[in-house]
Formats: sequence, C-alpha cells, structure tokens
Amino acid sequence: MFGSRREFNPFSLLVGILSIILALIIVKNPLSSFVSLIYMIAVLLIIDGISRWSDIKSIRTYNKTWLYVGAGYDFFLGIVMFFMPVVGAVFIWFLLAVFIIYNSILELWLNQKAFSDHRGAYWINLCLGALGVVIGVIVLFKPYLAISLTLFWVAFFFMFYGVIKVIRSV
Repeated sequence: MFGSRREFNPFSLLVGILSIILALIIVKNPLSSFVSLIYMIAVLLIIDGISRWSDIKSIRTYNKTWLYVGAGYDFFLGIVMFFMPVVGAVFIWFLLAVFIIYNSILELWLNQKAFSDHRGAYWINLCLGALGVVIGVIVLFKPYLAISLTLFWVAFFFMFYGVIKVIRSV
C-alpha cells in the first residue's frame, strides 16, 4: 500500500465512501443513529459475555469467580440494553461523563509529576485538566449534551476514517 508503486484500490475507495456516507447519516438522523448505536453496543456486550464465559475454562487460576461475574455482567447488561434502550442511553451518558471526569483528574494528577520543570506545559495542562473536569460535571447533569458528544465523536471518526481511505485508494 505504501510502496513506490501506487495502484488504485477500489475496495478502499468503497469503504471510504461508505464511511463518509455513514458519518453524514449520523449527523442528519441523530436520534435513530443513537438508538442504533445502543443496539450495536448491546449486541457486542452479549457476544462478549458469551465469549468470555466460554474462554474462562481455559484460564488457569485458582478462583474464577470474578471472571464469571464479569462475563455474566456483560451478558446481562447487553440483554437489558437490547430490550430497554433507555437503560443503554443512561449507561452511555453516565459512562461518558465518568470517563471525562476521570481522564481530566488523571491528567491533573499526572501534570504534577510530568511537567514540574516545564512551566508553559504545566499551566496549559492544568487549565485543560480543570476545563475537562468542569465539562465532565456539565455532561453528568446534561444527558442531551452527552448524547450529542457521543454522536459527534462517532460521526467524526467515520468521516476522518472515510477521508483517509479515499485518499489511500488512489
């Protein structure tokens, strides 16, 4: 793909165009896209739970209780999300808010160690970490903002991926 000879790759072009179209569909139909995302996550959780449950037998450890609990939790959460999409929406909302807050607090903590000698980077990371905590708290109390952010990130990923695939195809 990155050799001296460049050849046209129609499969890469098709995947790129489909990814761009998917990004535009997500932006144009946010509610149905979010419901579809919930169902996809639910199915993946069910498959992951079953897969992990079947793999536990091959793991050599004395106590496998927590492995069974984790696999059962994935399966149960997937079933609940599949039959009650509202639970999936709340799960995604809460998970996104906790992720933003946790990541920002971790960034603030790491800032003390990593940038003590670099004053410019220290203050920039301090401001961005504090801003992240504030945004995480706002997202925690505004579920529609969390849904919008999630859809924006997914659409951005598909658009970015699609453009890269189209560029690499020629």
